Amino acid sequence: MTEQPSNLVQAIRPGHFMPDFRLRSIDGPWVSPDDFVGRRFILVFTGWNNCQGTRQLLREIRGAYPRIVLEETIPLLIAPEEADTGRLAVPPVKVPFPVLRDVNASVHRAFGAVNWGGQPAPSVFITDHHRRVIYRALSGLHERLPSGNEIVSFLVYDELACSDCGQPNRLG
Repeated sequence: MTEQPSNLVQAIRPGHFMPDFRLRSIDGPWVSPDDFVGRRFILVFTGWNNCQGTRQLLREIRGAYPRIVLEETIPLLIAPEEADTGRLAVPPVKVPFPVLRDVNASVHRAFGAVNWGGQPAPSVFITDHHRRVIYRALSGLHERLPSGNEIVSFLVYDELACSDCGQPNRLG
């Protein structure tokens, strides 16, 4: 039996706070969750293979972007990059939100967005405005990635209150 890498065993789960990170965007500036205080996040991690499912999800999020922004949510695309070669795993889908370079997939590993071999894998995390993860889907654990419509539904329709401050989480 293959032993599970600690990244998957310790993957960020709903209820955990997302780790802090600061990554350079492909456009140049550095981006951190601290730049968007009080906002919710949709973090979309890509893998090296950028499968059709990931590309379709990005197209759907791009189409839903105006609704996502209205819900005070910041989508971020986090793509692994090899430090030695500069090779970046960005799908050929233009998106209107930051695409971040994850050198050596360190942020992927911090979240557990890897496969059984420890390689970056497509994953989605949604946080509340306190940066607490309220939804996750790890393709490395064979969890189905949500569609763009499902993400918007999570953000818009489910208004459960945050136990800390009473603000709507909009996702249980």
